[in-house]
Amino acid sequence: MSKSVLSPDSEDILVCLLKTERQIERTKHALREACQLTDGSLDTALRELHVNGLITNNDGEFLLTHTGKRAARTLSTEFSTQIINNVGHMEGGTVQMAGRHDAFATPIDRKSMFTAGTGPLPADDDYDTPHRTLSGPSASIPSIYHHPLRLSGALMENPPAHRASTVLRFMLAFEMPKDSLPIPLLHGDVLGRSRGADICLRHDDYVSTRHCRFDVRQEGGQAKLYVEDLGSRNGTFIDNVLLQENKPKLLKHGTRLQIGNTVFVVVQIP
Repeated sequence: MSKSVLSPDSEDILVCLLKTERQIERTKHALREACQLTDGSLDTALRELHVNGLITNNDGEFLLTHTGKRAARTLSTEFSTQIINNVGHMEGGTVQMAGRHDAFATPIDRKSMFTAGTGPLPADDDYDTPHRTLSGPSASIPSIYHHPLRLSGALMENPPAHRASTVLRFMLAFEMPKDSLPIPLLHGDVLGRSRGADICLRHDDYVSTRHCRFDVRQEGGQAKLYVEDLGSRNGTFIDNVLLQENKPKLLKHGTRLQIGNTVFVVVQIP
């Protein structure tokens, strides 16, 4: 397949899929964010790639076919930027670049561009005001929905509407290993091994498909966290005590929560 057959959006998706390593990075939501596409342009590009036999859709996860991998490797090579000459001065020299990427540069000290005898220095506002160095969209700070073990934001078109203004009040910290990233908890989160769960623990074979659910309630002007076992095969333990099925139990800061073979410590954020 020649490069001209595909649209630029389709090419970006191919290269993005080639570089992904995790399942969560190959969902529709993740590709839209990574390639900075609208819903319409993303759908059009995905249809184009599917019709050309370059990708497959495996339960919401987009994978490259053998043909797609070859096309992506070719595009990835063509996209690379090559500097032929070393430019040592502001003037002179030649720079040759291959591919579609642009290069941007901002002087470290804009005052150094003005020397004595060439006129007055610019006003302070002219060189102290920050200037954008990239013409593309700015990268946003990842939200709680982009935690590696939270799949709600990646598998859905958008995070649940009723959670948009939610303030994070609780997290689950792994007891072991202690340097693992804590998991943000939101009202209504379901934890399990299913890819449809909000929090997915696929590393633990003793966790049920839908193991337990968390609820955040406002009681007496304070946020309270509850957990409810959803009929899991191996049960949910709070401080080594088995939780009765379908009977929510209050969790406090420092509570030890065991789900399968995974042990958490509840963390409440003031």
